[in-house]
Amino acid sequence: VSSQGVELEIPANSIVKDNSPYTGTVNIALQFINPESPDFLQEMPGNLIGVKSGENKGLISYGMVAVELNDNEGNVLQLAEGKTASLVFPVPATLRSSAPANIDLWYFDEENGYWKYEGTASLSGNNYLARLNHFSFWNCDIPADFISLRGKLINTEFDEPVQNAKVTVTSPSYGSASDISNAQGEFGGFVPSNQVLTLTVDLPCGSIGTLTNVYTGNIGPFSDSTILDSIGITIAGSTKVTGFVV
Repeated sequence: VSSQGVELEIPANSIVKDNSPYTGTVNIALQFINPESPDFLQEMPGNLIGVKSGENKGLISYGMVAVELNDNEGNVLQLAEGKTASLVFPVPATLRSSAPANIDLWYFDEENGYWKYEGTASLSGNNYLARLNHFSFWNCDIPADFISLRGKLINTEFDEPVQNAKVTVTSPSYGSASDISNAQGEFGGFVPSNQVLTLTVDLPCGSIGTLTNVYTGNIGPFSDSTILDSIGITIAGSTKVTGFVV
């Protein structure tokens, strides 16, 4: 089965239902989740935190695939014990130059909400090749040492939180990740340790669907989890409006 550059090959007589051999219709849900997509963080499950050898790791994704098999009644189907399926991940164009020959393979533990290391995938041309022993969300990632970073945005003119701002942190080695500030102006996530990072703040100002940059600055390096001092945001031409809805 192939879709969006993903190829899934399942050996014959290898599907089970409740650990018993299954014959009949197999419905396959297959979705490539592209780390280059601007909606990547909304499309993927959980966040990019994984566990390898008992240690938490930040993950740098080179491609993610969701695979699920069901019968016509919606019951989950899986691979029989001892059987494996092959999965081909396309490597996005901008990541090919840095793609390692072998990369860690991770699946998403839906019960606990994080990624678990399970083997490796090998690079062949512009694709990673992997062998799976069960169906789930699968992810090709480079693990890295990350720390937790939290902060708060304050409108300097009105001394109030800035909510719904897109806060982006960019690393010179690992690219960018973003979060949206909440009603208290708070944001947070995991960032690479021991690197000088660039933090930008963008607000949905102007025409619908566009963002306006209101802050750019350097932060770090950080060796441990950090809570930043409040970041003052100046929004040019802003006016505070209050009233009642009846």
